[in-house]
Amino acid sequence: CAASVWRHLFQNLSSDLSPARPVAFWACGTVQLDKPAGRAGDLTDTLAHLGFPSEWVRAVDRDTASQLANMPLSRGGLYFPSGMRVRPDVLVDQLLDHPGIVRLTGRASTLTRAHGRWQVGDATGGVLAEAAHGILATAADTPELLAASGLLEPLPVLAAMHRLAGEVTALPASELDGGPACVVAGEGYVLPALDGQVVVGSTYVRGASETQ
Repeated sequence: CAASVWRHLFQNLSSDLSPARPVAFWACGTVQLDKPAGRAGDLTDTLAHLGFPSEWVRAVDRDTASQLANMPLSRGGLYFPSGMRVRPDVLVDQLLDHPGIVRLTGRASTLTRAHGRWQVGDATGGVLAEAAHGILATAADTPELLAASGLLEPLPVLAAMHRLAGEVTALPASELDGGPACVVAGEGYVLPALDGQVVVGSTYVRGASETQ
């Protein structure tokens, strides 16, 4: 299945380490905090309803969550032992260098279905690539590409996509006692330290391509 393919790929990437090859990701765990009291939605109840395996995610109280994060937290939530701290720029570079991935250069203008396969076309009508399955990783350009392909009308959720610019702040890890031991997420998030810096974020601006 797709999950096993990706697991195999990531295992290969994580085993191919050298001083000249920076680490793109590492498993540190993630604590997802419950919403503040009085807010709708209880993560523990949601978890019980969904019935996910405990080795993938489990409910934790405030004390356990604080121990996992190695920092005081105001409430408990869910803990994902396999949660990762990822460096997207490094990960993308390593994926593009992987022998199982071929990169083609071009500008996609249409997506059509022909002979049981998806075809990506350019502005001249040429076919850039085709495959049995496709993934659109086109961010805010997705509605435009789908509309040009006659595929947007039955997908109202995608039609409502909008730009959402996020802001992050890098703080000296020393100011946060070295930073958390795992990812801590809630209404914002705090990441484990990297190169002496702790990244935190929570602010978003709707309809903007960037924030200052």
